[in-house]
Amino acid sequence: MCAAGLWVQGMSWFDAICESFSIISTGGFSNHDASFLYYDNRNIDIWAMIFMVMGATNFSLHYQFFRHGHLKLYWKDQEFKSYLKIIAVITIVVAVTLYHYHVYEDIQTILMKSIFMVVSLSSTTGLFNADFSAWPTFLPFLLMIIAMIGGCAGSTSGGMKVIRGLVLSKQSHREIHLLIHPKAVIPVKIGQSVLSPKVIQSIWGFLAVFVLLFILLVLLLLADGVDITTAFGASVAAISNTGASIGQVSQTFAHLSVFSKWILIFGMVAGRLEIFSLLVIFSRAYWRE
Repeated sequence: MCAAGLWVQGMSWFDAICESFSIISTGGFSNHDASFLYYDNRNIDIWAMIFMVMGATNFSLHYQFFRHGHLKLYWKDQEFKSYLKIIAVITIVVAVTLYHYHVYEDIQTILMKSIFMVVSLSSTTGLFNADFSAWPTFLPFLLMIIAMIGGCAGSTSGGMKVIRGLVLSKQSHREIHLLIHPKAVIPVKIGQSVLSPKVIQSIWGFLAVFVLLFILLVLLLLADGVDITTAFGASVAAISNTGASIGQVSQTFAHLSVFSKWILIFGMVAGRLEIFSLLVIFSRAYWRE
């Protein structure tokens, strides 16, 4: 469906098939160095965005949709709704900032560039139709931060996943209420399901390891002589499996040293395997078993 739509919008069959592989897998590789800037086609951008969001959506929802044919299944999912809200809010922030700094001439271009880059980075696809690393003020860093969050659980996207952020926000909200009402019983719920303390604890543990590993990657790159912006962007791109980045690696990682590349290779593998699956290999207890 993705490839056929891209072809209808003006791509060659070869480009359409290759780009669709990248879009659905939220992989980010393009046939062209300029990525989607090469096509300069708003219809292609819109079609790609639809399937980037689908790639970043829990595939069990797609299965339920194809099985029952009810679109309301998507809207009933709290994680999917939260993901769309993130896209909407960040897009507004990006568009308003671009408009304020007169980066582009017309509103349509501002909206298209904004939403495409937000969808691409939030889904950790990494395709681009604008040089977002050159955008003013905090925008490049904001887009890299939403790449760290990533898409939904059970999707092809990388990052921490929206569901973890949703649970942690509910847990934080619960703790604030407990400070006011210490004896209250306030369960943490996702939809109609009450989460056990063990699940919440494992999510906090994942977040702690994710952040510590990210800091370690940044520090090691800085120790190798990489500037702070590049170290931050490269580390996010690696651990969240985004591909797109900022700083001196906004176009290519080729100029980095062998040491930096090995550090980022480790970060990419750790991020793709959700960290614990890789780190357990380095545990003595694992080998004793």
